[in-house]
Amino acid sequence: MATSPGNTRSQAPRIQLGSRPSTFTDVVSRSDPNDYYQVRFQQRTSFDLTLSGLRANANVELQGRNGRRIARSARPGRQNEHINLNLDPGIYYVRVYQGQGNTRYQLRMSAHVDRAGDSRGQARAIVASDRPRTFRDYVGPSDRNDFYRFTLDEAREIDLRLSNLQANADLRLLDNRGRLLEASTQAGTRNERITRELEAGTYYLRVTPRGRAQTRYALSVQANPLLTQTFTQEWISQIGTAANDYAYGIVVDSRNRVYIAGTTEGNLAGTSAGGQDAFIAAFNARGRLLDIDQVGTNRTDIFSGLAIDANDNLYAVGTWNLGRPSLSPFFQGSGDVVLAHYRTINGELVSQAQDTLDIRTLDSAADVAVDANGTVLLAGAAVQVSLSPTSDTFVASYTSGGSLQQRSGDFNTISRQAAATSIAVDAAGNIYVAGITNAQLNINNPGNPYSNSDAFIAKYSANGTQLWFNTLDSGSTDTARRLAVDSAGNVYTVGQTQGTLPGQTSAGGTDAWIVKYDTNGNQQWLNQFGTSSLDEAQAIALDAAGNVYVTGETEGSLFGTHQGGSDAWIVKYSSSGREIASLQIGTAANEETYGITVGADGYVYVVGQTQGILGASHAGNYDVWVGKYSLT
Repeated sequence: MATSPGNTRSQAPRIQLGSRPSTFTDVVSRSDPNDYYQVRFQQRTSFDLTLSGLRANANVELQGRNGRRIARSARPGRQNEHINLNLDPGIYYVRVYQGQGNTRYQLRMSAHVDRAGDSRGQARAIVASDRPRTFRDYVGPSDRNDFYRFTLDEAREIDLRLSNLQANADLRLLDNRGRLLEASTQAGTRNERITRELEAGTYYLRVTPRGRAQTRYALSVQANPLLTQTFTQEWISQIGTAANDYAYGIVVDSRNRVYIAGTTEGNLAGTSAGGQDAFIAAFNARGRLLDIDQVGTNRTDIFSGLAIDANDNLYAVGTWNLGRPSLSPFFQGSGDVVLAHYRTINGELVSQAQDTLDIRTLDSAADVAVDANGTVLLAGAAVQVSLSPTSDTFVASYTSGGSLQQRSGDFNTISRQAAATSIAVDAAGNIYVAGITNAQLNINNPGNPYSNSDAFIAKYSANGTQLWFNTLDSGSTDTARRLAVDSAGNVYTVGQTQGTLPGQTSAGGTDAWIVKYDTNGNQQWLNQFGTSSLDEAQAIALDAAGNVYVTGETEGSLFGTHQGGSDAWIVKYSSSGREIASLQIGTAANEETYGITVGADGYVYVVGQTQGILGASHAGNYDVWVGKYSLT
């Protein structure tokens, strides 16, 4: 800027500062040792100053109206000088002065009105209601903390969002004594979000910059009443053969078409290749079957996981050409991982590619996920069959074009006798894996090869560096089945236990459980639930608002009256773990669910198998069923 500084405070030009930095260039020398600038603030202000471009030593100080020094930066040599602090309304003077030698300089200054307080005692009072309110401010080197205070007169679900960031900033929720309740600490300029239920009382919000970052921000605050809802069945479709048919994965595309994947012992579509064949089926939004593709070898083939990307590409994973393992020296069993890629054209499933992956003797993929770049990630178990068999987790990644990028026999050495059962990826490319570890392995019991295991949940960076690793251990058999991650990096995992998890109570038999961890691996809450009979949580999904949906099976009256055999169930939780809606589904025979998803249309979809009649008719033994549910 062309403004010339004064040689004294009385000659100092008046500078009007704003949130955009203003830059001034001049010289200090033996004949002109002092340059003065005047700044005036009408409100409490965050003031940032940088002196740079030095060819010799120069210093800078901030003076009050009476000339008293408030702050100074006097670093040696040609190092940049900085002053960052909050100032009350008033007139101030900036003095740039010669150190040693003559030098040009560049003075860069900005001012941000500080509406939020710097401490809990100075916190800005705001209103939190069911109408979202947005508060805009700034944090940076001169303003390290912005505090807000709100009071709830009744229990509510709070939804906090920090957005419009130009640099990294974090959001924290505190109780009335300043104790941390929850934090959102995403990397870079990603939005921060906290959703949880709060009891009546006073709470504080704290916005802080990361390191020396400085940024403006928009803080959105909403407090919604606590709701209860009811599941309503929209439709159920049942398909099957005279043999056994099972389904494990389910996704919904952008046109609300529903896809399921599993395995069949019969002829769901065409002729069976022998043994069990893998299949994928498509339904329209009203539940009408559109197409089935049945593929396989003359042995056992299973699709156990299904994912869909932003372009409606479908990816199914599982086990291919599986032979029952044996400790005989003449036959040790075999099986490879399979990855299949499909597209749909006018409702017809069109196979794009299929690949198998051989890691050890017997390999199986349990789950699949697709990241924002189209990279396909799959996870499962790689078993070495021998007199002392071993099982390790593996994670493999493929390009969207189907080329193998990376394969690990044990993903960052998770543990001994382990298997991955689920995988997810967040918007930043971080990878989340769940499964079992520290198990006893019995390969001659293919229906239940792992016992006395611990459940594990782990987070890895996009390049495979382990960020944290957590286990759940009841002292008995604990299994993690599926996990899901929300937009803030919170991780939800479900499974079952035959014991009592820390801080929980066993209902008897096998219980279901759900646990939430924040993005740094800190446990937020854990809920073990069940009846005196068998209860298992098999799958989990999240909606755009952060609500949690879980499905599984029970042999008791868990979420309704027990109909007989095993019943399926669905439950919706808030992000804080409060039950919002639940439904138990069954006949006099056995019903199970292994997959759940929430469509963009807000409907909830589940898939599993039944020995009864949930749809139009029963084909024989276990049939596949898929259901669509609304919430009111």
